[in-house]
Amino acid sequence: MGIQQAVVNTLDDAGTRTIIVRADAGAGLDDSVLARLHRLSSVATAVGFGDPVDATNSYLPGGTRVAAHTFYSLSPAQLGIQGTDSVDNAIASPEALEELGMAEPSGSISTVDGLEYPVTAQLDVPDHLAFMEPLIVIPRESSPDESQQGEPLTVLVVVANQASEVPQLTAVLRSVLGVSDPESVSIELSGDLIELRELVDSQLASSGRSLTLLIFTVTAVLVTATLTALIMLRRRDYGRRRALGASQRLICALVLTQTSTIAIVGSAAGAILAFAVLAASGVPQPPWQYFLAVASLATAIGSVSAVTPAVVAARRDPARELRVP
Repeated sequence: MGIQQAVVNTLDDAGTRTIIVRADAGAGLDDSVLARLHRLSSVATAVGFGDPVDATNSYLPGGTRVAAHTFYSLSPAQLGIQGTDSVDNAIASPEALEELGMAEPSGSISTVDGLEYPVTAQLDVPDHLAFMEPLIVIPRESSPDESQQGEPLTVLVVVANQASEVPQLTAVLRSVLGVSDPESVSIELSGDLIELRELVDSQLASSGRSLTLLIFTVTAVLVTATLTALIMLRRRDYGRRRALGASQRLICALVLTQTSTIAIVGSAAGAILAFAVLAASGVPQPPWQYFLAVASLATAIGSVSAVTPAVVAARRDPARELRVP
């Protein structure tokens, strides 16, 4: 189960939780939408980008042009943008720095409309913004007051907390965008990744359930066979107890109590050992509820599997058993 969750989380990190909104110029989408999205519990993060403008290295006239975007976010620290010192400065990804001919984040860029911005930091682009590469952002302050008219956006990237919340969030998204022309806005989803995530999750879950069922079935058969063999070896002991007045119910209770005690101790020891081995090897671990459920189920199967051998032991004829050499 731990590996299953790790695989699903990897697919989630690849972009299944990402919703991309693209708006034409004049659509009315502005950064005030970030405050409205911030109130939704299903939203992990949301960032907006203004209309891109081509920029070049100020010290390399005629160099490669890279698109620079004004950037808006209520939580810029999620991208490593700290404080207000970065406002109106340019922050470039490693790919953008390479395109600009910069070995490190220093110098400045010049836009085609004659503005110049100092490059002050390198941007580590997260997976959900990889489609924007090569990326240069010029952070701007975004007001948390959703009632104020904000700065225009052309791209809005929203990341849901869980991939399963994407369909519901997409349905709600159009109602909070606040655009004047809904037809000028398009919403893109990672449909193929979402389908792949659901397929992998269901197949891994099905395979895990089948394997667990097989293991417990084999366990039940082995417990029944082992107890039957032990009862045959101790048939004189049970016959002696019956001859001394022990009832069939008492013999059943004796066998079930012994088996249940061994099952509890064995299940607890197995769960602790499995947890320790997984922790030591660095393999993703399932939640503690899984260990508890497996240990409880193993104990229950061990106890139930002992019912048939206990009934067999209780119904043996004491006179016949005592005659066994």
